[in-house]
Parts: sequence; structure tokens; C-alpha cells
Amino acid sequence: MVFRIKTLVKSILHKKQQFLLGFSYAFIHLFLFIVLILLSISVRAQDAHAYIDLSISPKKVYAGQPAILTYTVYTDQYFTQPPEVSNLQMNGAFLVPYDRSYSITLQKNGKNMPAIQFMFRIFPVEAGKLVLPPLKFTVTVPTEKNPLGVERKIQSHGLTLNVLNPPGGPPGESIVGTSATLNEKWSRPLTTIKEGDVVERDITIHAGGTVAGLLPAVKLDSLDWAQIYEGTPITKDNRPPGSNAISAYRTERFKYLFSKTGKHKLPEIEINYWNLSTHRLTKLKIPEHEIDVKENKNLGMLRSIQDSIDEAFLKATDPKTAKATPKTYLGLTPKQWLFLLISLGILWFIIRRMILPLFRFVRNKFYSYKKTEAYLFKKLKWKAFFGKQKETYNLLNQWLLTLPGNVKTLKDLANETSMPELNQLAQKINNELFESNAAESAALKHATLFPLLSKARKIQLDNYNPKKEQQDYTVLNWTTDENS
Repeated sequence: MVFRIKTLVKSILHKKQQFLLGFSYAFIHLFLFIVLILLSISVRAQDAHAYIDLSISPKKVYAGQPAILTYTVYTDQYFTQPPEVSNLQMNGAFLVPYDRSYSITLQKNGKNMPAIQFMFRIFPVEAGKLVLPPLKFTVTVPTEKNPLGVERKIQSHGLTLNVLNPPGGPPGESIVGTSATLNEKWSRPLTTIKEGDVVERDITIHAGGTVAGLLPAVKLDSLDWAQIYEGTPITKDNRPPGSNAISAYRTERFKYLFSKTGKHKLPEIEINYWNLSTHRLTKLKIPEHEIDVKENKNLGMLRSIQDSIDEAFLKATDPKTAKATPKTYLGLTPKQWLFLLISLGILWFIIRRMILPLFRFVRNKFYSYKKTEAYLFKKLKWKAFFGKQKETYNLLNQWLLTLPGNVKTLKDLANETSMPELNQLAQKINNELFESNAAESAALKHATLFPLLSKARKIQLDNYNPKKEQQDYTVLNWTTDENS
């Protein structure tokens, strides 16, 4: 009895242990299943994020030397639209963007991320610390609710660029670039100069790896044997299409009025040039010129030429004597607007009072002509010539109604003109088109119809438009007898 009780207790404990073990296994599986579902939901619920990196190279430059500023915009998924960049404004530097942006792939935390790079060249103007302000970007990335993407605003941090003075002097006094030349051009040979002559001189600086705003102006010393008048310089930046290379030139224009005879020396021109490729300082020079100013017999004109040039120069530079520029509205002055309005009024009057009435008169005359017998006969002739029998038959009936007399059908015209052959032709047309139900009638062909039709038309028109017979008037000459 005791043995049976022990056996029963053991079996109950064993079943309980198996039940608890099975329940624990089921609970663990359920827990893992719930965890996996939550993880999948959290992964799906993650939206794309956008980031921005900023770099500059080199971090220390000379004034006038370009630094490459690179903004790298990237995301952990993909861009649905190209990023948009706001305007980058910077004081104390010239900013030249690259022609296009570049698509690359970044490696971040062991993951490949799509990225787009925006690059700028910065040309500092003077030495010191150049502050680069933050730049805002608008990116479009997908979300769980909108796979086509939503816009997000991101902003870069600022940077500070250390700028040093170049060895040759700051920009505006020297040239900083990768290449440079200094040339001159005269409007005439210097071997034939006479007193009172005016000669033009162009001095051009061409430099690579810089912008025109950093090229120095050429300054000339005054001369006691000639007057120098400075013109407006010409500057331009050159950027070949499809290339990131940049160069610039500056041309200074001068006019020389030679006022004293003899041999004179024109001083040389010297400009410092710091080569960014070789890191060497050189000097660009235009050598001095020896000019022999010969005597001019027409010395009386020298004063008038010099006075006219001085007067023109003063008028162009003095704000008191310079003529005030009139105000413009949409590119035109008030006088030009008045002239334009008067011209438009005259043009409208001519169109309304002359051109439109003339157009209506010509149009009405043309419409009236289209209803005349002559016009319908010509049109009938052309339709028959091109073999359009249906239109020919309809026009024939219309034309008959315009003839003078009591003519409504082709038979009426035959009776009026006493042409039995025309009557036979009308009977033939009627038989072929209506009684035989033929598609075409040989009688309506041009060669058959129009010889008879033209003859009948002439007879009918002559009958109702006879030529007026001229009456003979007998002139009686009364003579008187002189003796009576």
C-alpha cells in the first residue's frame, strides 16, 4: 500500500515537472516572437536621416590664394530629390562655385551612404582670419508614411580660415596666381612721334588661378614732357566650359599727349608676382622706352588739342559739370514714353480711320464679286477642267441663275440662244445622271461642255447687253445770201 502511494506521488510530480517545462518552453517562444515583431516594427518605422560635413583645403592660405571649400551632404538611405543649397555670402573674399555638384559614396560606420558634394573656391582679399558662415541645405529623403520624400532643413557649422600676406605684397599691389604675364600695346610706332601727337597705350595683365577683382591696377608716374590720361580699365574672368580652371585679365588704357620735343625716357613698369605653383617671388616688367619727340610745325594746334582733352576729362570726372542722367521708367525716359504714346495714338487713328474701312471695302467688293456671273463662270470652268463633276453640276445651276433673261436651266439657255445642240447636251446630262444613275456624265467633261457653254454665254450676254447704235446727226449749215 505504501509502495503504491509512493509510485502515485512520483508520477504526479513527474507530470507536473513536464507541464512546467512545456509551459516555460512555450513562454520563451512567445517572448521571442513578440521581440522579433517589435524589432521589425522599429526597423520599419525608422525614417531616413540627412547629415552634412564641411572641409576646407588648405587650412592656411595667402591672400589671393584659393581655398577649396567642400560641403558633403549624405543620408543613410537615399535622396528622392537633389539637395538645394542657399546662397553663400561671405565678406572679405571672392567666391567662385564649381560648375556642378558631384555624387559620391561615403563609408560611415561600416555602411555605404550616398552623398553629394558642393564645392566652392574662396579667394581671400586680405590677411587675417576669414570667417566662413554656416550654410543651409534643403534635402528630400523618404519616410515610412511618405516614400516619395519630405523636405528637411540641415545646416553646416562655421569655419575660420587663416589668411597670410603673400611675400610680394597684398592683392591689389601684387599678383598671386599659378601663371602671369604683363604686356603692352601702342596704337602707333614710337619712332614717329611728334610734338602734339596723341598715342594710346594698353597695358594688360593676364593671370591664371585668380579672379579679375584681385589683379592690381597699373599706376604710372607723371611726366613733365607728356600728359597722361587714364581710361576705364577692362576686366574679365575666363572659365572654359566643362572645366574648373579659372583665369582673368585686366587691361589699363592710357592716352599720352606729347608736349615737349627732345629725347625722353619712359620709365619701366614692374609688378611683383607670387607663383603659387613654384612658391617663388618674381617680378614682371615692361622695359623702359626711349622716345624721340620731334618738332611739329603745327604748334598752334597743340594748345587746342590739350584744352579739348582736359575739358572732356573734367566733364567726365567732375560730378558738378557732369550731365545728370535722366530718370527712366521701365528703361525709357518720360520724353521717350510721351513720344511712344503719341506714336501709338497716331497709329491707332490710322488703323481705325483708314486701314479698317479700306479692309471692309475690299472685303465687301470681293464678296460681291464672288456672286457675279463672271466669277461663277470662271469657277465652273476650273471645276470642269479638274474633273469634279458633282461640284461642276452644282455650279452650273448656280451660274445659270445669274444670266440675264428668264434662264433657270440649261434647256432655257438653249431655247434663249436657239442652240439645239445645247438642248441635246442638257438632255444627255439628265439621262446619264438621273435616269441611268451613272456616277459620271461624259457631257459634263470640260472638252464637251465648255465649247457650247461659252458660245451660248456670249450670245445670251450680247442679246441683253446690245451695243448702243450711234445716231447720225445731220448738221445743217445755213448760208445767207449776201445779196439778199
